[in-house]
Amino acid sequence: MAKNKKYNRSCEFLNGDAEFYSVLQSLITKNGEYPKSQLEENWKLLLLNQFHDILPGSSIKEVYEDSEVQYKKIMESDLDIINKSQDSILKVSGFECDSKNPTALAVWNSLSFKRTGIVEFETAVKNLSAITQQTFDGHMIALAEAVPSKGVTVLSSGDSLEKAESVFTSVECREGGAVIKAVSPYYEVEFDQAGNLSRIYDRTEERSLLKEGKAGNELLVFEDRPLEFDAWNIDSTFEEKQWQVNDVTEMKLLENGPVRAVVLVKRKFMDSVIEQQICFLQPYKEN
Repeated sequence: MAKNKKYNRSCEFLNGDAEFYSVLQSLITKNGEYPKSQLEENWKLLLLNQFHDILPGSSIKEVYEDSEVQYKKIMESDLDIINKSQDSILKVSGFECDSKNPTALAVWNSLSFKRTGIVEFETAVKNLSAITQQTFDGHMIALAEAVPSKGVTVLSSGDSLEKAESVFTSVECREGGAVIKAVSPYYEVEFDQAGNLSRIYDRTEERSLLKEGKAGNELLVFEDRPLEFDAWNIDSTFEEKQWQVNDVTEMKLLENGPVRAVVLVKRKFMDSVIEQQICFLQPYKEN
């Protein structure tokens, strides 16, 4: 059910982005046919899967097999529209799109406000004019600053930035690699043996952000057995039966670079394994 809800929300965003970039392309390039029939089909297919019983999870199994196929069809169609529109805009602006040997990175922002954030990409760009870092799974990430509202920033190759410091200046681990304490210029964090944050200390304000004796990142499981309508209801007594998820099977520092640090925590609960990647970002100032 979680995947079904995620696909639904993703398709809502993608449909809106496909519409926006199609319009932006026609305004900037003065050509290109608006994909009206394709977008109309995508919206109708999305609305079909927002039928009363599909989203809350009360349909039969076969419904969700069909909805997954249809959601993927919408996403494939929307991404094709978005990519073609963005490529057309970049070309008329003097940029050539080359995914195999890129010399620049285009960062798009479809939101209604200027945004700074982390972007992930697969092919490295030499001497990119941004703070970059390789991730634990082989991808690249970069900090894209002040990307304009409803616009694009092109990060080009050229003079590389001075090497930035890693997020954590020191990390203390137990035998086996489990993180005990990590320190950055701005804060300190400590973990207990269950992978919970036992301390978050703000070095600038000189104060702890957690209540005494309380933990952050604590995972709890609650029994979900309502008296009726189990696809919708959560009874007011649900907190009476709960379990802490403290069976840590693995914990280690995955990344510690100039863009972010990542701590991995794996926990076992009954027949499930819950994997967390806790990200600590490099503080930045919005321009």
